[in-house]
Amino acid sequence: MGRPRNEKAGFFVKESVKQRPRIRRVVAPLALVAVLAVGFLAGRKSGPAHEPRFQLPLIVERVQGMGELHTVSHSYQNVMDYSTAREPSDLARMLPGGSQVVSNLTRNEGMLAVHGKVEAGVDLRQATARTEGKTLVLSLPEPTVYPAQVKVFVHDHKGGLMWRDHNFALKAQQSAGERFEQASRAKGILDQAKSEATKTLKSLLQSSWDGDIRVEFQPSFQG
Repeated sequence: MGRPRNEKAGFFVKESVKQRPRIRRVVAPLALVAVLAVGFLAGRKSGPAHEPRFQLPLIVERVQGMGELHTVSHSYQNVMDYSTAREPSDLARMLPGGSQVVSNLTRNEGMLAVHGKVEAGVDLRQATARTEGKTLVLSLPEPTVYPAQVKVFVHDHKGGLMWRDHNFALKAQQSAGERFEQASRAKGILDQAKSEATKTLKSLLQSSWDGDIRVEFQPSFQG
């Protein structure tokens, strides 16, 4: 299993009427027009102060249609030494110094230039919505950290005396990806994803809803 060593310091982060029954009696035309006009104006004044411009199902459809919303991205550049070696057999472990001998004879090492990107976001396909008075409440799943995108450039690769690791670059790529993801989590990428998703959705929906908009995240979300 590969393990990085002598690592050079630091990561560099670049930082959606009811219709009235017909009047059967004969009413004077002017009187009928006056009654209808008064009824129409009264109905408009008595309507809800924050009537949505779009119905709730259409709003949910609009949000879900955005799919996976990637809201935050961290970029990394790093230079590091990396090595792999074969695991010693049970017999080698039993012999004094056997594990070290196997490691020395099978060690592959090289210097790596690594470029990576870690993104986080929210799967809006699981979004639901409800109203609480005049407030539109969007319920979303917790944000996700997506697998790191990593490019590795291997310099001065030296194979072991008894074994050459043909997957050296792939193992280095996987190791760097895990390290970058851990670094992004430590830097608060999940909280950033929540904040950016909230801003994006409020901005998107403010033209569709006249009341307040609240976004909440469910730790154990069930769509």
